[in-house]
Amino acid sequence: MLVIGQGSIGLRHARVARALNAHVRVVTKRLDVDGPRFASVGQVEGAEPDIVVIANETGMHQATLAEVGARWPETRVLVEKPLFARAEPPPPTTPRDTFVGYCLRFHPVVHALVERLQGRRLFSIHATVGQHLSLWRPGTDYRASYSARAGEGGALRDLSHELDLAQLLGGGWRRVAALVQHVSDLETAAEDTASLLLELERCGHVTVRVDAIDRAPRRSLLVHAEGLTAEADLVQSCVRWDGVEEAMPLERDALYTAQLRAMMEGDRRWLCPLHEGQRVLGLIEAAERASAGMRWETAA
Repeated sequence: MLVIGQGSIGLRHARVARALNAHVRVVTKRLDVDGPRFASVGQVEGAEPDIVVIANETGMHQATLAEVGARWPETRVLVEKPLFARAEPPPPTTPRDTFVGYCLRFHPVVHALVERLQGRRLFSIHATVGQHLSLWRPGTDYRASYSARAGEGGALRDLSHELDLAQLLGGGWRRVAALVQHVSDLETAAEDTASLLLELERCGHVTVRVDAIDRAPRRSLLVHAEGLTAEADLVQSCVRWDGVEEAMPLERDALYTAQLRAMMEGDRRWLCPLHEGQRVLGLIEAAERASAGMRWETAA
């Protein structure tokens, strides 16, 4: 396995892969990392990697994917979310088996929701996520991170799991209205708060609120469906079915472990395919246009 990028997420992918007994090589300019290290993709030596994880800065994902595909067209690729900084077509060299790292798809609460909602009419979905940007990467200056840069970071891109989960439950988006703003004292050029009103293929009333200003981290889904109300807390790993709570204990690295194991075993059931990662980017840019123009934006 080859892990490109050794920031916080790249380090985590490498650690989890080693725990799964994978032989891990890394691409990074850092010198303080374990195992075989190369400064660039072009310098990687040895056999073709069976899996490549692209975990460098979002703005580098597209060029990195093009380089990986040109060199190893048959490898399986996992690109950390969001797929790219902008909603652009994938490079022509993109390997066929390319997925996007929306690891919350592997959360047991999400699995339970999908199972219990199967065959039911969906009335509404309300998703909320918040975590203060200064708390994301302890020991680093958030102002110097890509998360602070407009068009590359920001709440919508960095916290886009909820946009993916809403569509996993309710189908692709049809139209969106939004407020995308910088409202706090965070020293960034990117938005720190966004509120979206959506119509999805299978659910006509959906709200998604994301923010990078909440000092009490939260991540929740409220779903009203035919014969069922589900309140899911993905931080506490529990769900209340019509008010009755069911706990689903989750270990720290469980989501990354399950996602990498699925990549290693070729199990596509919960992996996010490339086109659905692109769909999230299309929704993000539509929300930005809707907010700027104070109007509804519709899917192509």
